[in-house]
Amino acid sequence: MVTDLDRGLLYIAEHAAQRIAVARGGAGTPHRHIALPGRPAGLALTACGKRLYVASGGAQGEVHEVDTDSGRVLRSFLAGHTPETLVLGPGEDRLYVCNRFDATVMVLDLATGSQRASIQVDREPSRAMLSPDGMHLLVINALPNEAATVAHLSARISVINLATETVEKSIGLADGATNLRGICTSPDGRFAYVTHSLGRFRVPATQIARGWVNTHAISIISLESFDYLHSVLLDHEYFGAAGPWGIAATPDGDRLVVAHSGTHQLSIIDRKGMHEKLRALGAEARETVANDLSFMGDLRRMIDLPVAGPREIALHRDKVYVAGYFSNEVAIVPLDDPANMTSLRLAPRAQYRGAALGRKLFHDATLSHQNWLSCASCHADGRTDGLRWDTVRDGIGNAKVTPGTLHADQTLPLGALGGAASVRDDLEETGASLFQAVFSDEQLDALEQFLTSLAPEPSPALVDGGLNESAVRGRKVFDRLGCAACHSGAFFTDGQKHDLGTARGPDHGQPIVTPSLIEIWRTAPYLHDGSAASLGEAVLAHPGLNLQDRDLEDLIELLRSL
Repeated sequence: MVTDLDRGLLYIAEHAAQRIAVARGGAGTPHRHIALPGRPAGLALTACGKRLYVASGGAQGEVHEVDTDSGRVLRSFLAGHTPETLVLGPGEDRLYVCNRFDATVMVLDLATGSQRASIQVDREPSRAMLSPDGMHLLVINALPNEAATVAHLSARISVINLATETVEKSIGLADGATNLRGICTSPDGRFAYVTHSLGRFRVPATQIARGWVNTHAISIISLESFDYLHSVLLDHEYFGAAGPWGIAATPDGDRLVVAHSGTHQLSIIDRKGMHEKLRALGAEARETVANDLSFMGDLRRMIDLPVAGPREIALHRDKVYVAGYFSNEVAIVPLDDPANMTSLRLAPRAQYRGAALGRKLFHDATLSHQNWLSCASCHADGRTDGLRWDTVRDGIGNAKVTPGTLHADQTLPLGALGGAASVRDDLEETGASLFQAVFSDEQLDALEQFLTSLAPEPSPALVDGGLNESAVRGRKVFDRLGCAACHSGAFFTDGQKHDLGTARGPDHGQPIVTPSLIEIWRTAPYLHDGSAASLGEAVLAHPGLNLQDRDLEDLIELLRSL
């Protein structure tokens, strides 16, 4: 969503309907729609409100330039793989496009329609924002990009110098920071705030109460030095605030507002009081507040919303607009009188059934004990959070990397040690041991249908949908080395357990279920314990391989293409 403050208009991307809803900022329904040639994602609006830029598409992404008065698409530009966030440059002559699966920020010259630069960032850039001085672009990368066994693991923020069009700095957050979803800056230009999960993956996942598996945080970044300062927890002592997503600061700087997609709530936070409390703690604050569930107790008000899966936030005058991803509705919350909230209805309320219901439940933390986590907390978009977890189902002390759930019904048994014979068994076990809840038959049926409906994204390594020359050579290397003996069939797995010498630590000598290679390009880190940061490290962990450098490069290119 974006707002036109001068004209009092709200623009909302309706992804499935392939259109933009235009509303006047009050309750009721949109007064008009703008049809698009593809599914919209990120939006950027010029200061005059005359031009709206819309990110759209998957592997063949585009950016559409829309005349807001007529609703016509004036121009379309090629983008990268799954453009999701757009940011206009300070002079509005450049557009910065975050291409999620290329892990790049494309710089588009709006005068000529040509690409000025493509800047490599970290992993799955999810949101971006200009620094208040207009000299830098802060890009939050959704997931960690290292081996899960390193001493300090977190997703990172890429700071791009707009003058040189290069990454000037990469900012790490607190250990376990993943699922970065929202960013905003303070009106005084001193701080940036980032919403994310904070996984407690260093300890066994034996209980979820009091944040012993997942907590949820705002990280504070200094915009003077681009240093990480603190992470403050959004949770209550006895209730989680799962799925923090959109975040915004009120123009007066008094408050922060945060949407919680997992618990269907809105946090209204005393921003200035938070900083005063941090200053009073002094040097110890950085070490303590990331573990203090009571820190925000007197600074934050939680509002239950009438929308399901609130994600994006827009501020307009004294109101906050919160888009309910699963309810075709925008909640309109007066900041000074939240009880008098109203709503903007985009379409009839959806009646979720089957896989659609399963997708909604997959992201719903209210299914878990005290709202501490949803399935998506660890399996972001049905894939991985980049961490590893020590769960009780296969003993304690042998942490495993979070697996993706793609083709789960076709790649049985599930789990590195083959602990689940079916998707339903896995769901029931997860509900009992991790969620500390019992899923109903209806919930299990819906979740199972959702998981079996997941489809792979085309790899960014493909050329016109096919293998490039290096990957073609890599297929010959794959066959010559006998990889297909285990990685066989349509899903590149035989469903059997093998001891190839890749299991380390407590699982040393254990036979490991052959993992599928489909979509392996997006599910790092690798090996069952997440000890390989890259596909090259994962390949070389298999003993006895005789590979020349070019053969290794070609084999990696094949794997990146699957």
